[in-house]
Amino acid sequence: MRVWSKMALALAAGAWIIPASLCLAEGDEPATTPTPPKAEKPAEAPAAEGRKTEDSESPGKGRTVELQLAIGGLTEAGCDVEVKPGNAACRFKKQSSHVSSEGKLKLVIRDVELRGVDRNCTFAIILREKGQPPKTVYRGFRMAADSKSERSESFTCFMSSPSKVAVLAREGRVVR
Repeated sequence: MRVWSKMALALAAGAWIIPASLCLAEGDEPATTPTPPKAEKPAEAPAAEGRKTEDSESPGKGRTVELQLAIGGLTEAGCDVEVKPGNAACRFKKQSSHVSSEGKLKLVIRDVELRGVDRNCTFAIILREKGQPPKTVYRGFRMAADSKSERSESFTCFMSSPSKVAVLAREGRVVR
């Protein structure tokens, strides 16, 4: 019962406030803030061309991530690796590279832009090995809170090659 009475009171108070603001006399107009003249806006454009502003610096800003991949079970030919953003919460340019049969690769990803408040960066790592279907592995990391830090963050990902996973699947073993 009290919930309805509070709601009715809120509606009644709103009904009195809105008409009171509409019934102002001509001399009782509220004070308005003066609008800047339109001639000032073109004056700002040449200044932006000559100097860097916050808007012009934002595309170049970003974090640097050193992604170290360790892929087990590669054939002698190795595989091709493509790294791209795994979700919309982070943004960076995708990178492709070839991994030798050793299975170790170090990628430096620059200008990583985090768009979420949780600072999670997810990578979609696509492994393409000859004679096997592409395998996509998702890896997510929580980045440090200090975005103005000049140091890069380093993450290591351990994965199995598509050919090794295919052999295990033929044997009936579950890969976890």
